[in-house]
Amino acid sequence: MLVAIGAALLVAAAVAMASFFYFVNGISAGLASLFSAPVAQEAPQDVGWTQPFMDIDFATAPVDLVIDTAAGRFLLRDQARLQQIATTGFPDFSKAETGMTLLSILFMSPSGPGGPGTGLTFMRDGQVLAQASCWTVVCGDDPELTAYLDKLTRDARQLVSESDFFTDYDAYLAMRQKLAQDPDRFGPIYPETPEPRHEFSDFIHLSFPVIFADGLTAQAADAHAEALITAFRREFAPRRDEFRISPPEIQMAREHIFVTDCQTGAQILTGDGRTPLPPSYAYASINTRVAASPAFADRLQRIEDWGFLPRGPGDIAALTRAIQNELAPQAPPDDPDPCFVVHNTESSDEVGVWRDSFAGYYLGWTMIRSDAP
Repeated sequence: MLVAIGAALLVAAAVAMASFFYFVNGISAGLASLFSAPVAQEAPQDVGWTQPFMDIDFATAPVDLVIDTAAGRFLLRDQARLQQIATTGFPDFSKAETGMTLLSILFMSPSGPGGPGTGLTFMRDGQVLAQASCWTVVCGDDPELTAYLDKLTRDARQLVSESDFFTDYDAYLAMRQKLAQDPDRFGPIYPETPEPRHEFSDFIHLSFPVIFADGLTAQAADAHAEALITAFRREFAPRRDEFRISPPEIQMAREHIFVTDCQTGAQILTGDGRTPLPPSYAYASINTRVAASPAFADRLQRIEDWGFLPRGPGDIAALTRAIQNELAPQAPPDDPDPCFVVHNTESSDEVGVWRDSFAGYYLGWTMIRSDAP
C-alpha cells in the first residue's frame, strides 16, 4: 500500500514539475469575468492571462515592483508603468495543467521575493501587496513569458544581494548604520537586529554524560544540569575571565534508547510494540557551549579526566536488568535469557568536546544597481 502511494506521488510530482503553476495573492474569484478583458498592448497576445492585479491601491503611497527572472531580480518604480502592468496581469497556462494544482500548493508553491520563482511581486514598505509567479525551472524558458519580462526589465534597475562578515564589532556597527542610510539599499538588513558583541573568538561545545533512570523527571534532569555548570565554574574559577559558559540545553526522550538482538541485529520490541523499558524510564542528554579565549579553548581540549563533574543517574547494569524483566514474558522456554544490545548509552561516562571559531558578524542586504542592467 505504501509503495503504491509513494509511486503515485512520484508520478504526480513529475507531472506537476512539467506543469506551469501560477499564483496571484489577494485577488477574488469574483473578477473571473476580467479574463476576457483586453490586456495592455505590451503583453504577448497568444497566451492566456490571469486576472489583473485590480486590488492594488496606488493612491496611498508609492509601490515597488520586484521582477524575478532567470537573469536575476529587478526593481521598477515608475508608478504609471506599474499600474499598466497590474492591469495586464500575468500569463496563465492553467489549461495545460492536469489537475496538479493541489500538489503544486502543497509541494511546489513558489516562495516570496527572492525565491526560485519567475514572476512579479508588488510591494510597499517591504510588504507584499500582490504576487504572481511560476517556478523558473518550469517556465523560465517560455518564449512569450521571457519576451514579456525582458520588456518589463528594460527600464528597471537590477537588485543584487550582498553579504559580508566583520571580525571587528565597531566596523560591523558602522556598516549597519551606513546601510540603514543608503538610499540604494532595498529591503531589510539581515539580521534585522544587531548581534551582541562577542567577547571571545573561540567556542567549545560540551556534550555531558547522558543520564537515564527509571523515574527520571525533567526536574531531576534540570537539577543535574545546573550541578554540572556549577562544577565547571568552580573548577575553572581562577580563569573565569577567559570564558563564558551558556545555560545548559536538555533533551529528554524515551526513544533515544533502543534494544537489538545481538545475533540478528533486529530491533527488539515488546508484544505491544514498544521498546522494552519500564514505562517510567527516561533518558536525558545535556549540552552547553563555552565562549573562550584561544588559550582556554586549548586547555579544555587537552582535558582527559573530567572527574570534577558530578555523575548523574546512568546505571547500565540496572538498565539491563530492567530490560530483562520487560522481555521475560515473551522469552522462549528454551532461551529464557535472550542476548541483546542496548544502544545510546555509550556516552554515559564520556564528555564530548568539539571546537569552532567565531567567523564574524554577518550582514546581508540587497542593493539597487545604479547602472542599467
